[in-house]
Amino acid sequence: MDSLAEAYEQTRNANYLAACGYTLAIVDLIHTLPDEVRLMWPTPLSSVKVLFFFARYYILLHVGLSAIYHLRQGLTPGECTREFTQLFVSSSITVLSAEAILYMRVYALSGMNKRLVAYLGIQYLILHGFALGFTTKILVSVRFGSSPISNLPCIPIYTDHSAAEIVLSFSLASTIATMAIMVYIARRRYRDFESSLISLFYRDGILYFICLSTLACANIVSAHLAPTPYKFITLE
Repeated sequence: MDSLAEAYEQTRNANYLAACGYTLAIVDLIHTLPDEVRLMWPTPLSSVKVLFFFARYYILLHVGLSAIYHLRQGLTPGECTREFTQLFVSSSITVLSAEAILYMRVYALSGMNKRLVAYLGIQYLILHGFALGFTTKILVSVRFGSSPISNLPCIPIYTDHSAAEIVLSFSLASTIATMAIMVYIARRRYRDFESSLISLFYRDGILYFICLSTLACANIVSAHLAPTPYKFITLE
């Protein structure tokens, strides 16, 4: 019973952390809405615009799936596994779309270089293809405990944390490689080019890279060291 109480406390804290993260995402969505209306809505329809809006508003669906997983109680281990699988797949879609935007940024900064876009496409497919392979391994390994108490949330008891670390490492490698290309292009192509737009584009890219890489590093550490319920946050 003591181990069950400890697992419940860890799961509850993990759920609180997840709720905080999703709340911040929604607050950011609302806060930046005026800029979106002013800058994005008038632009012509393009693949970049579609990807931007998809990545931006898909988070609302993801939050809904997260709420279903975290708030429902009394589920069987099989039902918990199904709900978590839906959330995990949704999280993977979120990551893939966010990193695709980073790749698009580098492509635009290169002046739409065709050879570079071919390389970026190959890099994206290879790195994330391997990551998806280990993602399947994670989903197969996930285990939830059965509880003698009917009103408890889903309590995870095991996942293949080594596979999770590999997936997160692939994501980090993708971000670092793409950012290195962007820095190279900026220094080689725009070193003597004075433009506030290019400076803003470059600065925002650096900030975006820092956010993604910091999150990936924190997730890798969490997947390796944290108790099992906290490991699951890195997979959401």
